[in-house]
Amino acid sequence: MRIGAISDLHIDRHPKLKSNVYLETLIKVVQHREIDLLLIAGDISNYFRDSYQFIKDLKTALHIPILFVPGNHDYWKAEDGTTIWGRSVVLSLVGHIGYLGLFQVCLI
Repeated sequence: MRIGAISDLHIDRHPKLKSNVYLETLIKVVQHREIDLLLIAGDISNYFRDSYQFIKDLKTALHIPILFVPGNHDYWKAEDGTTIWGRSVVLSLVGHIGYLGLFQVCLI
């Protein structure tokens, strides 16, 4: 089994690159390396809905299990900077499966 791991994509922070560029690039790398399971270790974006959509699109394209450990940025709600509401929505959208050390693991 080949396991891939990546973190801190921050798909919404680059002044020129859009999230689809990150998505397409990651898909190509995972397919090229024949990854069987992907672990995303947080900070996909600064808005929980964008992080969720990115994972959903990735899973649709790759058809492999994806484990997601939300980072501090993934819990944010961009409009007002709150974290609690974003955290509960991320967990309800992706499915909380338990703790790995201090980190929550979500199965996508």
